[in-house]
Amino acid sequence: MSRVNQRSPAGPAPPDLEHADVVGPVQTRPWAAAELQAAAHRSSSLLARRALLITNALAIAGAVLGMIAARQGSVTGAETALVYCCFAFAGGTLLTLLCFPKVALDTVAIVSTVYFGVHLSAGAVLAATGAGEHFNFFIYLVWFFPLLAFNRLVNGPVMGRFLGKTLLIAPVLISAVLFPRLSTVFASGPLFALAAYLLSYICAGLMLNTVARYREEYIVERERAEAFRMESEVLESISDCFISLDVALRLVYLNDAACGEFGVDRAEALHTSILEAIPGFLSPAMFRGLQTASVRAAASMFEAPDKREERWYEMRCFPRPDGMSIYFRNITESISSRRKLEKAHQRLREQAELLDKAQDAIVVVDLDDRILYWNKGAERLYGWTGNDVAGRLAADVFQTSGDAAASAQSAVEQGEWSGELAHFRRDGTRLSVESRRTLVRGDDGEPRAILAINTDITNRKAAEAKVEHLAFYDVLTDLPNRLLFRERLGESLGAAIARGHMGALLSIDLDDFKTVNDTLGHDSGDLLLQQVAVRLTACVRGGDIVARIGGDEFVVLLECSSADSAETAAQAKAVAQAILAAFGKPYHLSNYEYTSTAGVGITFFPETADTVDNVLKRAELAMYHAKAQSRNAMCVFDPTMQTLVASRAALESDLRRALQNREFQLHYQPQVDRDGRVTGAEALLRWSHPLRGAVAPNTFIPLAEETGLIVELGRWVLQTACEQIAAWSANPELEPLTVAVNVSVRQFIDANFVPLVLDVLRATGADPERLKLEITESSAMEKLDDTIAKMSALKAHRVGFSIDDFGTGYSSLSQLKRLPLDQLKIDRSFVRDVLTDQTDASIARTIITLGQNLDLSVIAEGVETQAQREFLERAGCHAYQGFLFSPALSARAFETFVARALALEGAAPLR
Repeated sequence: MSRVNQRSPAGPAPPDLEHADVVGPVQTRPWAAAELQAAAHRSSSLLARRALLITNALAIAGAVLGMIAARQGSVTGAETALVYCCFAFAGGTLLTLLCFPKVALDTVAIVSTVYFGVHLSAGAVLAATGAGEHFNFFIYLVWFFPLLAFNRLVNGPVMGRFLGKTLLIAPVLISAVLFPRLSTVFASGPLFALAAYLLSYICAGLMLNTVARYREEYIVERERAEAFRMESEVLESISDCFISLDVALRLVYLNDAACGEFGVDRAEALHTSILEAIPGFLSPAMFRGLQTASVRAAASMFEAPDKREERWYEMRCFPRPDGMSIYFRNITESISSRRKLEKAHQRLREQAELLDKAQDAIVVVDLDDRILYWNKGAERLYGWTGNDVAGRLAADVFQTSGDAAASAQSAVEQGEWSGELAHFRRDGTRLSVESRRTLVRGDDGEPRAILAINTDITNRKAAEAKVEHLAFYDVLTDLPNRLLFRERLGESLGAAIARGHMGALLSIDLDDFKTVNDTLGHDSGDLLLQQVAVRLTACVRGGDIVARIGGDEFVVLLECSSADSAETAAQAKAVAQAILAAFGKPYHLSNYEYTSTAGVGITFFPETADTVDNVLKRAELAMYHAKAQSRNAMCVFDPTMQTLVASRAALESDLRRALQNREFQLHYQPQVDRDGRVTGAEALLRWSHPLRGAVAPNTFIPLAEETGLIVELGRWVLQTACEQIAAWSANPELEPLTVAVNVSVRQFIDANFVPLVLDVLRATGADPERLKLEITESSAMEKLDDTIAKMSALKAHRVGFSIDDFGTGYSSLSQLKRLPLDQLKIDRSFVRDVLTDQTDASIARTIITLGQNLDLSVIAEGVETQAQREFLERAGCHAYQGFLFSPALSARAFETFVARALALEGAAPLR
């Protein structure tokens, strides 16, 4: 079937056809039931007029015979009146039929039948009652038979064909009855009577034959008219429009649907050209279609637009020799729906193309989980083509578990679902997908399918797992880190409290791990930590947890299922001993074999109101005590350790408060030469606590070093000492003296140390030559190049340097000679036993000799007896500091001490 695609302009169209499809030959059919009925009426009217003419002619002839018989005396009385009435009626009827061709034949037939019925009835009554001749009674009865036949055939043609054939015997019967009368009337001879008889027979037979023919044709035409009436009713009842045209395109029939479609009146449109009756209806496409259909002489069907409006018609043409029948129906809605459907299909194709271009896998399944749609993204992701999976269960394709079925059920119940699922590719590779499922409903609101958009998150999940692993596991050893361990320790602590069990925690710290990094490098240090992790893991059971929580700090969480503290302690000590034994074996670090030890602290839990932090602190305290005792030792936590920790925490708090409240003071211990003259002083820090009283430096200085408060404290000491130097510069007795200030390791390695010293000197106005910085041997050797650079920078500004506690470190002569030093200070530990310990005496002599060889001054601290002084002097040391001369004094007391010393000498201070 084809369709004309655009409206044609108004006006005549060329006689060619764009498209037409032949659907088969048809039989020629009459145009319409109304036309057929009219034709039948015209044909039967001629026969009816002829029958009425013959009948009335016979009636006139019979009346003439009756009048002759009346003159002869055969008809008398009232019958004579009937004869004349019959003559008058028949004559009037005959003249009416001849003079008025358009007279209503049905009315004439009815009147004639009624009259002749009355006439015969009256004659029969007269004959029967004796008012006429008895013989005429039979004549009237015989005439009733053809009258009855005429009436039934003309006015009610419902008798069968048999009755029409039996009418041929009527003339014989009529002639038999009339013969005696004819012989009476025509008494001239038998021949004349026979002629009259034959004439009567012929006239009666002609009349009855005409009536029979009328009956046959009328009945047939009525049947045909009835058939076409029924066909017309069918045509009127259909919703399609039907019209019938003659060869001149005049409308000979159109049904109600056509009248309603075109808004025309049937009576006005009939026998009028369709171009006039329905102006503008036949578009050029329709006209060409009709012309082609008529030329082909075969039924055709095509679609064409109505040029008047945006309407489309489906035309079915059935040509006839005398015209054409046309069925057509308005298919505008169908065309519109078809176009919408085509547009919808186009949109679906475009959407399908877009969906195929999507990177995500888009899958549509029915409510039975069978796959309905599978885009290119799904093909790329899973390796299955759309044809491979069409109609298959999605669970079989994805190889999913019950979680997928639960997600589909959630999508049906809630309308949507999103989450992560595990799928498999065609080759068996596992996928992690993020699935977003939406329930698709039909126009009736009922669920129809489930749309799933699956995004491959395998790489993302791997990255997340890696990030999570990095967040909770140590990168170097792959052991749980502090964060994860605290979580596991919290779980274990909660379980122990709930079940009444005991647990144990071991804290392990390597000895001298910093030395490995410094001497062998950080790569070797990392390798050592990795081997330590392997050995720790091998020493514990499957349920125990090993973690690295710091640089060289490890912990072991022992899962114990016993409530017996003795049993738990035995298990923990056994594990600790196994760890120490494993650590005692050599480690292979690249090409170097290294032996390490560790300290192990043990604590048990739970205790009253125990927390994760408390358990960790107890284990660490025990570990620190183990390391303080000896190498490769273990220690079980004791409550006294907690007391020490609490005391240390309180001291730290007081130390911070002392910095804010300026509770510190500088005291100055005199330094003298062999002649007893004061050459300088060492600034020593003193702390006078409001409640504790005087706090020993060896108590708070290490704490300040550990907490980092030493940096701020050292800055205050430097600032105060320089201010004192500047103040003493105005006193001639004190101006030549030097002031030694101790510098901590933390303070010295600070990148801002040199600028700090110079800023303090400028701010206070102190003479740099009077400032001597004392650094320990270990801090000087930590970063030798950096130390040399800083010392050289300050030496350029005339600041002096002294090595404090010399002899306790590990410096070499090659390193020592590179340092821009001014002085070596012999540590008090050697001076104390110089008289009783040959080793200490030898060390003291060596230091003095080394200083002399390096052209450095040497001073001994901690000189408490005259014998010690004399030994040092004999060895070549001529500068001293200690209680033998004076303890550390306040600034005012120191000034007094210097003045008294000068007074005793009676000499001016050395410059």
